[in-house]
Amino acid sequence: MRFHEYFTAQEMEILRQRANRLAENNTSTHRITQSALRVVIGHENYALPIGTLASVYEGASIVPIPCTPEHILGVTNMRGHVIPVLNLSHLLHVTDEAVGIYVIVASHEESMIGMVVASVGDIVNYADDEIMPLTGETQRWVKGVLMDGTILLDLQALLSDPILIVLDTSVS
Repeated sequence: MRFHEYFTAQEMEILRQRANRLAENNTSTHRITQSALRVVIGHENYALPIGTLASVYEGASIVPIPCTPEHILGVTNMRGHVIPVLNLSHLLHVTDEAVGIYVIVASHEESMIGMVVASVGDIVNYADDEIMPLTGETQRWVKGVLMDGTILLDLQALLSDPILIVLDTSVS
């Protein structure tokens, strides 16, 4: 006997309706989510997409580099690699009284760059349709705002921005 021969027409209709409901629920609740690391810069919550992050260090020593823009704090040595370190609060125009004690290292193309943050929080998951857009000058590095008010940074845009390039224009 075949499968449908075990059931009456009414039972087959009930099974078909159940299957349709399950299929609808499965497609409507199945969303692709991404993960981000929640950090505090100044007094604001930000999220850094996990895909570009390489590591997090607490209490790394940063050596200042003379004659560099304010958004470049200096360099740090992480496992034998000299990594430039950014001051995200300056780039994002956020007042930051506290000295950042965490360095978040992100990899971009073939280079690595560190970013100082005041504190590191939890991992937040989000779907693209949960991101509310923002506009403004510093928002070129912001993907949007998550449902809980956390600002989601676009690290790819930030790390590929020409503002990070420091050229030595002095003449010898």
